[in-house]
Amino acid sequence: MAIIGVAVINRGASLGIGTHIEKENPALEAFTVKLVKIFAYLELTGVKVATFQNVGGNFFTTRAYATLGTVPQGYSEHAVSIAAEIGDYIGLYIGGGSIERDSTGEGIWTIASDEIPCVSQSLAWVASRVISLQGTGLVPPPVTVVSSSILGNKETEQGSILVNRGTERPGVLGNVESPGGSIFSNVGDERSGIRSGRA
Repeated sequence: MAIIGVAVINRGASLGIGTHIEKENPALEAFTVKLVKIFAYLELTGVKVATFQNVGGNFFTTRAYATLGTVPQGYSEHAVSIAAEIGDYIGLYIGGGSIERDSTGEGIWTIASDEIPCVSQSLAWVASRVISLQGTGLVPPPVTVVSSSILGNKETEQGSILVNRGTERPGVLGNVESPGGSIFSNVGDERSGIRSGRA
């Protein structure tokens, strides 16, 4: 389970209208946020939740976002599908109401306007703040690349055939035994020639 953001609990103060980005616990790996958890001090309206990429200093660009609308007072969970990359932060916009916060933690970036989505938007840095907002999701499994070759061995009434395919120069190496003797052939070389010999 991948997590972005902090514990969603009842705290000692609240934070109202504006766009707020939580600094603590950014994404440690790329994943899709599937569940957002919020603890609202008062019912929230006009809510949007987003992941943000820090593009330098106090400037941010929205990675992805989801519109939640009204969020009830207290603890609640919301199904979303929001992409997060390594180092991204989670944040939200509140149009009305307030979210639980404390005067502790690593701090937040904040602005009074709706900045979801945004590109290279400057936000004010406020130290010693934390808000009850968190996203969770599953990390996708690694992609495994398999290189394969075919080795076939077939038995016939006349003898045996060994076929090897998958080289840089396509060709067939065949050794056929028959009552009259044996035949060695190489087909598909640069000269497209055939060599044969009989015992």
